[in-house]
Amino acid sequence: MVTNFYHELFYKNEPLFSYQYKQLAPWHIGRPEIKKFNLGFCPNKEDIHYYGKAFAKYYKEMWVKYPQLAKICINMGLLSPIKNGYEDGLAGNFTFPYYNENGDLFNLAIFYPEKQWQLLNTKDALAVFGLKQACYDLQDYKIAILLENVYEFFSIHYLLSPTGINPCLLCHKKISLNLLEKLRQFKVEQVFAVGLKEFPDKETRNLISIPRTKNILEVLNQILSLMHNERLKRLIKVGLELIEKGKIKSSIG
Repeated sequence: MVTNFYHELFYKNEPLFSYQYKQLAPWHIGRPEIKKFNLGFCPNKEDIHYYGKAFAKYYKEMWVKYPQLAKICINMGLLSPIKNGYEDGLAGNFTFPYYNENGDLFNLAIFYPEKQWQLLNTKDALAVFGLKQACYDLQDYKIAILLENVYEFFSIHYLLSPTGINPCLLCHKKISLNLLEKLRQFKVEQVFAVGLKEFPDKETRNLISIPRTKNILEVLNQILSLMHNERLKRLIKVGLELIEKGKIKSSIG
C-alpha cells in the first residue's frame, strides 16, 4: 500500500517534485528507473501541497475505521501520531521497495541523499534490492553483479542499459547466505562482488571480488576482463561504445 502510494505520487507529479528528480539525476535515476523499480518519494513537512501528511491524509478514513492498521503503520514507522490525527513517518525520504523474483514485496529501504540507507525490516535475511528486475537475466546469462551502494548500482545499471540486460543486485555492504543460495537456485556461474568484503560462505568458488574505484567504468571493465560469457561481453562492449559516442559521464563520486 505505502510503496505504491509514494511511487504513484512521485511518478505522476514530476513538476511538483522537480528538485527531487534533480537530486536523483546524477546517479542515473530518471523516470524509466523510477517506474521500473517502483521508487517513490514522501513529501517533507515544508512541502506546500502535502505538508508531510500525503499518506496520512489520503487514508485518514481508513485509520478511523481500522485503528489497528494505524497502530501497525505507527509501529513500522510509516505514521506518526500528532494532536489531531497523523502525519507521515517517512517525510522527506525516498522509498526503494524490495521485491522477490515473484514480485512479492518483502522489505522497504528508506533513503535520503544526505542521510543513510535504512531497511524497514532490519532482520531481513535476504536483504537484496533489484531481484525482481534482474531474476530472468541472472538465469539467462548466468552472472550476477553485486554492489554495495545505491549510487554504484544505478551507475552500472546505466552502463548496461544499451544492452537491455540487468544482472545487478544491491546488497548494501554485505552478502547474505540466503542470497548465495538464491543465486545457486538460478544456476548463476559467476558472481562479481564489487567492493563487498563480507562473504558468509568462504567456499563459494564462483564469487569474484572486484575492488571498488571512483570510476564505475573501470569497475565494469574489470568485470568484462573476467567474464566467461562471450556473447554478453560483446553486447556490453557495443553498449559502452554507444555511450562513449554520446559523451555521457560514467564516473561516480
